[in-house]
Amino acid sequence: MRGRWLQDLELHMGQHFDPVRERIVGKPDVGTNAMRSIIRQLSVLYDRGVVARHDSEQAEAMAAMVMADAGWAAIGTQVQRMTLATREWLVRPSLSDRGVLLRQVSPAMVVAEASPDEPDMPWRLTEARVRTGPEGPEWFWDVFDVSGDEPSFRVVRAKDRTDASDEFIGGARVGSAYPFRDDSGRPVLPYALYHAERTGDLWAWTDGLEAIESTLTIAVLWSWWLHSVRDSAWAQRYTVDAALRSAAPSGSGLNTSASVTTDPSSIMQFRTDGESPGVGQWNPPVDPLTLGTALSEYEQRILAQYDISPSAAQRQEGASGYAIALRHDAIRQAQRRMEPQFRRGDEQLLRAVGAVTRGTPLAIPSDGWSLTYPGPERTAGETEASVLRWQSLIEAGLASPVDAYQEMHPGLTREQALEDLRRISDERRALGL
Repeated sequence: MRGRWLQDLELHMGQHFDPVRERIVGKPDVGTNAMRSIIRQLSVLYDRGVVARHDSEQAEAMAAMVMADAGWAAIGTQVQRMTLATREWLVRPSLSDRGVLLRQVSPAMVVAEASPDEPDMPWRLTEARVRTGPEGPEWFWDVFDVSGDEPSFRVVRAKDRTDASDEFIGGARVGSAYPFRDDSGRPVLPYALYHAERTGDLWAWTDGLEAIESTLTIAVLWSWWLHSVRDSAWAQRYTVDAALRSAAPSGSGLNTSASVTTDPSSIMQFRTDGESPGVGQWNPPVDPLTLGTALSEYEQRILAQYDISPSAAQRQEGASGYAIALRHDAIRQAQRRMEPQFRRGDEQLLRAVGAVTRGTPLAIPSDGWSLTYPGPERTAGETEASVLRWQSLIEAGLASPVDAYQEMHPGLTREQALEDLRRISDERRALGL
């Protein structure tokens, strides 16, 4: 997802080709990353931010300011991408002189234990992170436990497991000194855990490994396609009982070859090795277009790992072969499937931000939030189709204009939608429309 996968691809090529064939194919082509391409297209929940509503208008305004300053929308897009790729991802809010900071945390840096009653929510969590101590940057463990009556937060030096809480947080924060609590005073972890899919388990990292394997195999095949274009998409010339004069050998062992430098003005000279010399050529063994089309068809198999029908994809020619492009309706359908689990993660995030900011000028409520995801802008065709659909439903008495207005303006309550429609009706009458 972050571009550092060449070594993985090289290892995967070694599983497909013997060493000689792998050397002939040459450098792997990392220009085709099917998983990353699909995930980036699917990650549209935060394209227009998140609409967070609360019973308190003051709380809404404060949360909008605090979360906008923290870069919630931009970080949310990154969180969605990494969650879909790794199946789980974490965000830890903290308070600094600049306001609330949202720090992404890879599950690879976390050891966690879940409550038996809520097995996909951690109640003990230890994060490995670098802190700058007296001896410079070092690895430490931030250790949280809210499982019992004595919640605790400690900082432990990783190399010798000694307690370093005094150096960073003014001593171990245990019991009533535990700093992170929601509006009711209940201790909470200052983390939000996002799940790509609710499975009832804390971690589901093996889910979706097929997409990673498919991505590596697809990249191997496109590396083979590049080799075929470079080395096989031209006619192979040959001679019979004839040798090229002045051919200079180079290399050694399996890499030995002989060649003569030529240009359009050169006259190539051969010497006869037999009584019937001849020159000819074989047709190209590979048609790049046909091979590329076959690989493109194979590439679509990865869509099944994201519950997307191949019919929902359209192929667009790009700078590097072909790339999968999803239709807008398929992306919106995927967005609707993802909303519940990401809403749950964002509610945890707001709860954690409320706990972190509690008692400060930036305090926001921990609970009581209603979240809506406007998603990407509709295309003109989508808007027209939606209007026609709602018109037919309204005329048939199966829907209200309020339903249509809410669907076109995500985040509005029925009361707000009704008020807007009344205003529009009054203005149309005033304008004689």
